[in-house]
Amino acid sequence: MKPFWIKNVSGVLVDLFFIPLILVSLLGSLSRILVDFHGLRSSAVKVVDITAFIVLLYIVSRPLRQKLKKYLNKVLLYFGGARALLLCLVIIVTVLWQIAVVILMTGYSDWDPGKIILASMDKLPNPTYYFSAYPNTHCLLFLERGVWLLSGQLKLESYAVLLSCINIILVDSAVAMVAMVVRHWFGRRYLKVLLSMSWFLIVASPWIVIPYSDVWAFFLVSLTLYLVDCFIRCHQAIYRCLLSVFLGVLSFFRII
Repeated sequence: MKPFWIKNVSGVLVDLFFIPLILVSLLGSLSRILVDFHGLRSSAVKVVDITAFIVLLYIVSRPLRQKLKKYLNKVLLYFGGARALLLCLVIIVTVLWQIAVVILMTGYSDWDPGKIILASMDKLPNPTYYFSAYPNTHCLLFLERGVWLLSGQLKLESYAVLLSCINIILVDSAVAMVAMVVRHWFGRRYLKVLLSMSWFLIVASPWIVIPYSDVWAFFLVSLTLYLVDCFIRCHQAIYRCLLSVFLGVLSFFRII
């Protein structure tokens, strides 16, 4: 019994000291977002702080997890015969959350994403110096330049929101394609794990408001995996030829 007693005491000490320190560090680091992103609304930091606090509280509180699991089981039991409706509700809520994140958190960054946005709008001083040092961002510059011209040459704030909305489309479609691949290759069990981790770490995160090459790379890799999966499962020669062409074009974009 003694080892269990020591384990309980150590657990209490962690709850009393370690978890509050994590909360203070997390809230303090999130408040720095206003310093790093010009034009970001203060309400955005409050939303992120409250959300992060709730998530962390859920992680460290066993009674809260048990309560939520109990209510979640009731919801799943209620929608047992209408899973399609439940899936539609989850998708709608997720998209609304992403739109809210874009509206609240989209702003200008002093780092590489901001420089590429300014360059695509012909507002970056001495762009030759930056792009000669980082030539791997040329493709992203051409894409954002095309979006800016097709959008009617929007102002910076509206243009940043538009790029964040494009990120939503890219991220959601990428996760959907990877999910289909995982379902075909590994089964439903791993599909659930993928969707859960993707939702918390990618889909619902503020990552979608950063218009940088990471999002495009994630989308292109996901699209490549999906086309490879289609190629493997397809047995008609004409479709295989078309998929081969698409895969070749994607490989070209991944190289540049």
